[in-house]
Amino acid sequence: MKHKPHIYLTRALRIFELTRRKRFAKAALSELVDGDPDPVVLDMIIEQFGIKPPKTQYSKKMIALARKRALQCAKESGLSD
Repeated sequence: MKHKPHIYLTRALRIFELTRRKRFAKAALSELVDGDPDPVVLDMIIEQFGIKPPKTQYSKKMIALARKRALQCAKESGLSD
């Protein structure tokens, strides 16, 4: 995977914070994060941390949980402090 999951998810979470939104359509959030409306990468990252990707919308809560798990995995593997 070309993206570091914790950085990618942090970027997505920041978008939620800046817009003060609770939900985003999958294509909209994906396009804001990496310029591509295809949400496959974000779905794969979320699924990697044991969370079932949504059908139509990402919620702030889901992205925050995935980010927390990504940071924990990075810490355990020695990639982050």
